[in-house]
Amino acid sequence: MVKYRDQHFKANMEEKLLKQRNTLYVGNLFIYTTEEQVHKLFSKSGDVTRIIIGLDKTKKTACGFCFVEYHLKMFNSC
Repeated sequence: MVKYRDQHFKANMEEKLLKQRNTLYVGNLFIYTTEEQVHKLFSKSGDVTRIIIGLDKTKKTACGFCFVEYHLKMFNSC
């Protein structure tokens, strides 16, 4: 008789958290794209809880990327 062994995720805690994330990275944005524009577009595919616009470290201006956080995990790795 063959014993079945469930596979366990063998990674550190950081990798486990990444697997459970509900955050989408969006790159190649026009630097004048607003949080409202991003929200309007991405809320069509689910309940957006937070948007983080990437800022230039010194100038504090948008630098062309953002993170969109959804209420539920709803997408797989692309």
